[in-house]
Amino acid sequence: MPGARNMFEVMHQDAYAHLAYWTGIQRSTVKMKGKEGDVEFNLRITEIFRKVNNEWKLIHRHADPLKE
Repeated sequence: MPGARNMFEVMHQDAYAHLAYWTGIQRSTVKMKGKEGDVEFNLRITEIFRKVNNEWKLIHRHADPLKE
């Protein structure tokens, strides 16, 4: 989306032969239709990847609002 900004804070990550993950915080500022000014989203993120044909594929993503 034009004007969106994203920043990822990786808290932990690791990779094995065919499995990898990262967990952390995604901080985003976006413009939303019907809203004045920027809208901030801060999410806790976990993503899990599997290596398929020598490429990492996202197989699971979980996100929920970060409670400050």
